Amino acid sequence: MKSLLIISASLLIFTCCQQQPRTTQETDTATTAVQQTVIQDTATAATNTPAISSEKLVTAGKGIGKISLGSNADKLEQLLGKPDFSDAAMGKAWLTWYSKRRDEHNNRNELNIFTTYADSTMRTKTVKQIRVTSPFYITADSLQVYNDLARIREVYPDLVSEGTYKEQKGGKTIHLYDAIAQGIAFEIAEANGQQICISMIVHEPGKKVTDIYITLHPDLKK
Repeated sequence: MKSLLIISASLLIFTCCQQQPRTTQETDTATTAVQQTVIQDTATAATNTPAISSEKLVTAGKGIGKISLGSNADKLEQLLGKPDFSDAAMGKAWLTWYSKRRDEHNNRNELNIFTTYADSTMRTKTVKQIRVTSPFYITADSLQVYNDLARIREVYPDLVSEGTYKEQKGGKTIHLYDAIAQGIAFEIAEANGQQICISMIVHEPGKKVTDIYITLHPDLKK
């Protein structure tokens, strides 16, 4: 009987010890551990987010891929090879490179670069405008060719219409929208009730895209 009482007392003491609340130090330590876990998980998620390579990055008002606004036009062939087409006059030129393969929509993509003299000395030609029709290129906000107009407006709500022209093949109406302050414009095709981006154009911020672009599409109606 005496042994039974001793065992029962021991069990009661052990249970009470187990039910005692944590000390402040123990609670703080546990909280810190949870916070550190959250921070580590967040950092891991950020690390796992794929970065956009410089070759495909579109930066409004600055450049597309390897080509930057204001860069020396004489170096374009070193980077891109000889253009497939050139429309030049009076020291100004639209240079065009065509993709060797068609994209998933069976479209032949283009890279168009407008160049002109940097200043009145007429010694150096520089890049003034860059246009791409390939979904390979993408902005930091994940905008690219084949996005719809509504998605683009989420990033650039101040887009303004700069005019329209008719596509040579198919006769679709193409709308030109410009985020003037940021230096990026978008060509939008209307088809089957949809408004889909078919090109992105990077230009000098604060200036309308049509200040230069209209030479690429002389039939553009403002």
